Amino acid sequence: MTLHEKYVYHSLSHSWTASLANGAIVATAAEWVGDTWTFNGHSTNGAKATPFRMTYTRLGDGAFRRDFRGVEHGVWTTYSGETCLR
Repeated sequence: MTLHEKYVYHSLSHSWTASLANGAIVATAAEWVGDTWTFNGHSTNGAKATPFRMTYTRLGDGAFRRDFRGVEHGVWTTYSGETCLR
């Protein structure tokens, strides 16, 4: 599988934009502070845009977890997650 992700830092607003899946998912976040970093945006499937949230959680010096969430029946629900080790 090939993942296409692009992260752009905006120095004037001290924020980030993430574009995943060749632009099918676009989300923004403030700078990473503390143990979590959350991007909020939308995912598009055809003409329909749905809320999207991606959260990075630091698990210590050598690892972090990334969770993908969408709204299902009015509730934020994790539909995918991964843990990355250094």
